[in-house]
Amino acid sequence: MFDSTTRSILARFPLVLLAFSSVILQFAGCRTESARSTRSTSAAISQTILGTAQQFAVLGGSAVSNTGPSVVDGSVGVAPSLAIVGFPPATVVGGAIHSGDAVAFDAQADATTAYDALASQSLTQDLTGQDLGGMTLVAGTYRFSSSAQLTGALTLDAQGDPDAVFVFQIGSTLTTASNASVTIVNAGVDCNVYWQIGSSATVGTTTTLKGNLIALTSITLQTGASLSGRALARNGAVSMDTNAISTRACADATDSGAGTPSADGAPPATDAGRVDAADGSTGGGDDDGDDDDVIGPPGSSTSSSTSSSGSTSSGGSTSSSGSTSSGGSTSSGGSTSSSSGSASSSSSGGPKTW
Repeated sequence: MFDSTTRSILARFPLVLLAFSSVILQFAGCRTESARSTRSTSAAISQTILGTAQQFAVLGGSAVSNTGPSVVDGSVGVAPSLAIVGFPPATVVGGAIHSGDAVAFDAQADATTAYDALASQSLTQDLTGQDLGGMTLVAGTYRFSSSAQLTGALTLDAQGDPDAVFVFQIGSTLTTASNASVTIVNAGVDCNVYWQIGSSATVGTTTTLKGNLIALTSITLQTGASLSGRALARNGAVSMDTNAISTRACADATDSGAGTPSADGAPPATDAGRVDAADGSTGGGDDDGDDDDVIGPPGSSTSSSTSSSGSTSSGGSTSSSGSTSSGGSTSSGGSTSSSSGSASSSSSGGPKTW
């Protein structure tokens, strides 16, 4: 029926199909392994890259200064300088003040390590010259060879992966316009966003920003700006003006909002007095599932207040001397401080971390 040439081709056809199938399977395996590798790397970055700097909501190199009734949820520190001013009127809850002590020095060293690691991440897309406002980005590493600008709203889509990591490598400055915002959707976590900034960051008035700002020089938060994450300045100052800065979403990502006890056994901070950034409701934690609780907003009622004598209420905020009360009295939020859990920046029990 077939000549010899046709029979030869037909005889080899199964072998060709087998080889083609093998190539397809190898390609699919590579894609799967690549996806696994990306997820593994993302999880590793989110859990370990900040080291001891994780406990800090605000960390400066030359100074930390504040104007107005700012509220910081997390520790505040500076090193190698000792200059921390404006606390009060600013209050600190869920952390301690570390002025040029060993804890602050260690955190600065780890912030430097994180900065270098973020700068070395493989590039997903170069956005140089583009405004982040109006963009929707998926997990990856985005680079600006010089400055970066955010005007309006930036949406970060985690695509259902709570380990999704977003890294922004910025060659010089990060500047946001007034009323700018960052929104994270589809299971993303605020503190899995990293802004590696080659010089300084300026967060415009009433901007709502998310993520960890790690700047080589300085960070300025203008009046009414809020940050769910951290402001870590390696060499310069962190300057605040009536701001709300909170690491709460970072803790919620790992403990479902329960709080992680400190090394000395003190209880975690409660949600009393916290304000949901989406709807302005207070108390009881995040009732809309958007992972954006912040201590909020300056001037609102919180569970911690500073007494006229300089000591703090049982809510755990730190006074201007860095000490917390230990009498076991109950705050208006209903939480009770522990005499074993009180700490100053020089106490042997170490800083409180939630």
